[in-house]
Amino acid sequence: MVTVRPNLHFAWVCGTPIFLDLSAGRYFLLSGNAAAHFTAFAAGQAMPADIKSLLQLNILVDGPGIPESRQDIPSARSSYIDAAIAPASMTMLARAIALQTVHSFLLARRGLSKTLDVAKAAQTRPGFPYRSSTKIDEAVVASAFFHAQRIFPSANKCLPRSFAIADLLRRTGHRPTIVIGVQLPFAAHCWVQCEDRLVSDPLERVGTFVPILAA
Repeated sequence: MVTVRPNLHFAWVCGTPIFLDLSAGRYFLLSGNAAAHFTAFAAGQAMPADIKSLLQLNILVDGPGIPESRQDIPSARSSYIDAAIAPASMTMLARAIALQTVHSFLLARRGLSKTLDVAKAAQTRPGFPYRSSTKIDEAVVASAFFHAQRIFPSANKCLPRSFAIADLLRRTGHRPTIVIGVQLPFAAHCWVQCEDRLVSDPLERVGTFVPILAA
């Protein structure tokens, strides 16, 4: 039996398989014969030549079967950013900026794969979700990071920003999901949602992306 290589996540965008290789920290897509080979494999119709080609490309390895490319997550149906954004307190602004600084450093030091592992482990610890002495609503967290962008610009920094948002949500008793999505022409984006509620972005921003990984 063969399986998709560990740490290799994939999604289908307009019939094209796009991959996120966490081990190498890169995205790539398959086209032509390679895409046809993987399509046959994913459909359970692979011939020996398909398997051989995908093994040579290091897409497949020996294993017990094809894994899920991502956990099932609900489609986002609302966004706190699309609603009327309330002012953020100085305390919440400071927390948002501090956490973005911390997670920028941690991502640079650990890399995406290790950082995701740490985030997943946080949700399995006894006592999760953690609760501060004062309950903080999801909308308050969304507001803090929205206003923090004026001080800590988030353009091209969606990864540390998303990990920071998820971190603060966990600390205040929520169960966030970090989602990485892809689209064609190729682009990638990371966002945070709690069930079907977007905390990090307006609906329009993420609507064209197909989730490739969720944690």
